[in-house]
Amino acid sequence: MILEWTNPLWLWTLLPLALLAWWLKNQRPLPYSQQKVASIQLWKRLTPATKRSQHWSRWIPALLLVTLASGPRFLAPPIPDHAWTRSLSGDLRLDFIHSQKVDAVFITAEDGSETDVDFVSEQSFHSAWLPDVGDGKEVRIRSGRTQKSFETPPRLTPPRIFYQGSSIAMKNLLDALELEGWIFQVRSVDSSSSDIVIGPLGSNPRPHIALATKGNPVWLPSLQLPQPDEPLFEGLDPISWTVTTGFSIQGGTPLLTTASGQTLLARTPEGYTWGFEPDSGDLGDRSDWPLVMTRMLVDLTTRPPENHGWAWAGIHLSLIVSLGLMAVLLFSGKRGSLPCVLAILAAILAGTGLKERSWKTPTSATTALEQLKSIPSGTRLLLPAESPAPSPDLALAIHRRGLSWIQKQPDSAPSKTSQWQLSRSLIDPGEMIEIVGDRPAGNWFLTSPQGSTEIAQGPIRKQTPGVWKVTDPNGRELTFHIRSPIQIAISATPGSGLPNLFSDPRFESQQLLEKGLPSPASGSVIAWRGEALPEEILEEIPNWISAGGTLLAISGDSICKDEPTRRSLEKILGAPLPSEEGRDLDMGVILLDLSGSLIGDSATTLLESTLAVIDTPSTGLRWGIAGFRNDFEWLLDPGTLVDSETTRLLASKIRSGGGTHLGRALSGILPQLDLHQGSKRLLILTDGRTVPADWSSIGNRLALAGIELEILLLGETVETSAAEELVQAAKGTLQSAKDFREAIPILSKWIPTDFPGWVRTRAPLIQNEISPLASGFSADLPVPDHWFNPGLKTPPEFTATVAWTDSSGMPLLSSLTRDRGQGILWWSSLDPLKLGESTAPIYNRLRNLIATSAGRTSPTERKSAITRGPEGKNVLLLERKLSESLILQEIQIQGTGQQPEYIQLSALPGSQYYTANLQGTPKVLMWKEGEQIGHAKEVFWKDLQTQSWLRIQSDQTTSTGGQPLAILLTIAAFLWISNPGNRE
Repeated sequence: MILEWTNPLWLWTLLPLALLAWWLKNQRPLPYSQQKVASIQLWKRLTPATKRSQHWSRWIPALLLVTLASGPRFLAPPIPDHAWTRSLSGDLRLDFIHSQKVDAVFITAEDGSETDVDFVSEQSFHSAWLPDVGDGKEVRIRSGRTQKSFETPPRLTPPRIFYQGSSIAMKNLLDALELEGWIFQVRSVDSSSSDIVIGPLGSNPRPHIALATKGNPVWLPSLQLPQPDEPLFEGLDPISWTVTTGFSIQGGTPLLTTASGQTLLARTPEGYTWGFEPDSGDLGDRSDWPLVMTRMLVDLTTRPPENHGWAWAGIHLSLIVSLGLMAVLLFSGKRGSLPCVLAILAAILAGTGLKERSWKTPTSATTALEQLKSIPSGTRLLLPAESPAPSPDLALAIHRRGLSWIQKQPDSAPSKTSQWQLSRSLIDPGEMIEIVGDRPAGNWFLTSPQGSTEIAQGPIRKQTPGVWKVTDPNGRELTFHIRSPIQIAISATPGSGLPNLFSDPRFESQQLLEKGLPSPASGSVIAWRGEALPEEILEEIPNWISAGGTLLAISGDSICKDEPTRRSLEKILGAPLPSEEGRDLDMGVILLDLSGSLIGDSATTLLESTLAVIDTPSTGLRWGIAGFRNDFEWLLDPGTLVDSETTRLLASKIRSGGGTHLGRALSGILPQLDLHQGSKRLLILTDGRTVPADWSSIGNRLALAGIELEILLLGETVETSAAEELVQAAKGTLQSAKDFREAIPILSKWIPTDFPGWVRTRAPLIQNEISPLASGFSADLPVPDHWFNPGLKTPPEFTATVAWTDSSGMPLLSSLTRDRGQGILWWSSLDPLKLGESTAPIYNRLRNLIATSAGRTSPTERKSAITRGPEGKNVLLLERKLSESLILQEIQIQGTGQQPEYIQLSALPGSQYYTANLQGTPKVLMWKEGEQIGHAKEVFWKDLQTQSWLRIQSDQTTSTGGQPLAILLTIAAFLWISNPGNRE
């Protein structure tokens, strides 16, 4: 314990008090009058002899009152020599300071056996980790020949939750959390004993999650995130929530708003406020809101502790002793003590009333501590609106002295647009940031993380990761942070279009077989499309996924010819992959018009359409391709199973020029198709201009041979007469397309549903909201034209969860969760022919889904901040996790335009954060720990309530009790000394 005096100057009043006592002691006796009595001797005999004395003990109350006027209080030591930290799951961490080398840390069981536990040592700081053990267990530290023992603290009591509502979904969530031992639900009769209240919005001083049931109604709002980097929504997409009915709420820090700025979800000093029922709209069937609700409960459960018991008694020593002394004097029966008692009572009443004091944090922490020593307990500090937050040590010192704080609002609240702001502060590479609010005229500058400067124009869209700075013409600066891109390892057959899926600044691609598995696994992705994988990689992938990696497989683009790869990935994905076994494939022939009339854009459309049709090997269709001018020639022999290499060779053979003789080409192709026993298809790509022929006769021969005829007329101007006559005789189909965009949907619809593996999708596409993969993606989904069916009945060992299906229930997207990561299977192609008009929307949706999946499994970024530290220097704070020691080595920090440097951070025993002094006073910097990059910004007092990991008391109400008024206590002391009864 540390004794501290709020105002030791009042001790000088002991001097006049002593002089008064001495003067009163040496005063002459009062004059007296003589009176005759019957017998003086008899009176003396009857009266016991007494001695007149002046005991200094009679003046102890006066001495005590003056001492109390100086404001003594006892404070706990700021740096304990050891401290425990217990997680919600029961695991323990012991931090202790020991100057000697520690040889072993072990737990002693009741039978005397010892179990070693892991520990690390850095200089004289040590940390040990214990599994879930009960309270009262003995932990011994062996250092040389000496031993030191500690007793494990009690287990954390699950928070007592009282729910005031009737939502079935909420009750199910609370029941599940109670079953896991996270919470304990209380009945209504015991509601006063609850720790957290969930119920209607109202005045409740306890930590609560309030649900607004009335107010300004909001119908189907378009949701926005005023703080995009809000950790409450990490890995989630609340913008896609559909809320049926909501109410605008007031107060707190907005976390979720409507497009017009109405607050629907806010954080308050007492907890959280919802402007809608958390299971309303489409949230009832999603996994988003239970996760958000659980995070809220965890946050409220780990609130900083208040001052209780002996700590409160030590802070309010003056108040407690004054009350006790007043009671003793009141019931002592001492003559003339009432004025003194009344003075003490007045001092207590005057001191315990709410007192406020304007206070500006000094630049020197030492000066700040000296000022805090003179501020009586129970005082509320009024801080400037934009006062920078102090280091946690100073904030803790405020709390340890029984003080509270609140920020003063400016005299006139500035308009929301009076100062420009950045629309976002944390973005992915390539995302856009806008400057909103009043923009001063003049040149704006944008500074890159490397320090280069350029003119800032319009919306800002950059890709380089790091901290960027925006400066207006008046010199005002704001910063934003661009995250590092997601690492994608691609494994695909040559010529694959899979890399096109990740042609987005959010992703950074590499070749899997060249670079190996991405590291770390958390937040990384493997994209696979049919390529054979080495055995060692196949063995590593399951553990890689368990560590947080995401595997994306495309089943409909390419059949994997390597059976070990296919079988291994099937187990990992929990879903079937296509095989080449038992595929008696059909015959198809494409007849291309290579005449001179098909030039320019039409020729380009011809080439692109041809490649789109044949670049689908897993359709199981064997192709033959012929070109015709005056005569025809085979560009690709009929019956060829096309692969990517064939596609590249064919592109060099398609050249236009010469005459057009379609009839002669059909007569030459007919025998080849007539000999084939399976289904036969003939696709003609032409502009319709040709030498005349007997189209009715040719069409009848095609129909008798069982050949399905499809003609696609290409170009802005086409000739339809010959094609119409031919189609009518052959009972085929005829369509036209001006360009490639129109041609692709037509070609995709011509793929028959009886081709092995391919089935036409039945719109609309349905989303399984129960799947964690689909959660957060409730907007309308684009529908591909086809999905791939491997032709297998789904056996029991295929355990993937289907996330997207069509209206008939056929799977299109499935996933299998393995520990932290998951395997994802896309049951279609990435080829425009299979995706149809939905190609671009599906690409965007898959990109967003992969980015969200990787974000959910990526390492949780350490929370960080910059505060004002000792002697005016800034301090970097980094969150400390349970499994970490007291020292954090080799952290790279870099301010905008500055050279990087490496620093070491340290933590005090039991602390939840690391600290390190910074050179200068940077307001923002980027830090890097291994592969993880973070963004630390200067925080203000008003932001402390969102930094729960700092364990800073955020309750802004004044603490109970206060220091009695010093001058009234001193007056009480003089009244006691002056009391004649104390001098007799």
